[in-house]
Amino acid sequence: MGRFRIGIITAAAVLCGAALVGCGSNNNKSNNSAAAANATASAQIKTLSGVSTTVDIDPGTLKVLTDNKVMVAPVAPAKLVQDPGTPTAGSSGVHAVFPITGGNVSIYPETALPFIRGSVTHSGGLTFSAGSASLTATDFIIDPGASTLTATVGGQQVRLFDLDGHNVKVSKDAQGMVHLDGTVVELSQPAADALNKTFNVTLFKQGIVIGIAHIVAAGS
Repeated sequence: MGRFRIGIITAAAVLCGAALVGCGSNNNKSNNSAAAANATASAQIKTLSGVSTTVDIDPGTLKVLTDNKVMVAPVAPAKLVQDPGTPTAGSSGVHAVFPITGGNVSIYPETALPFIRGSVTHSGGLTFSAGSASLTATDFIIDPGASTLTATVGGQQVRLFDLDGHNVKVSKDAQGMVHLDGTVVELSQPAADALNKTFNVTLFKQGIVIGIAHIVAAGS
């Protein structure tokens, strides 16, 4: 497995920190100027090779789903992991883990918005079910320029989650992999509409906090 090389680790860490989890409002603004179109990337991660994105499921959201008998199950190779014992305050103790399969990220001058561009692909997904009705979302793709996560639902690409990376913390471990902690994952309007239609409810709303994302990324 590739590692971020020491020579570009500082730029790569900042790049990944903003890119993989959404950069916030500055990166969401578009700029169609010639400067933006002709800008040259100042840093690139040409190939992402792993490892995973883990979402700590929000305890309030998990309770609402449970109370309304909406079950959430992983689509392999994604998985749901539950901590042993009683969850700590503010935590559900349930984590959804999605393997990173590839992608690429480039960073541009901040005047060339969106200044972080690329994609991060994942395998697996989630199935939401209640009674005989179900909705499955797979093949998650993070778009850093738009701060969104799209997925395949019913054969179509749907904006599943919106990502807020304002408070992300970036670090690097001894193996050279970048860790990004603190992205807020929120339900998008298209996803809320699809879930409400599937289950014939009005339970799901745009902006519902799904959880907090923690990313471990490796690449070259």
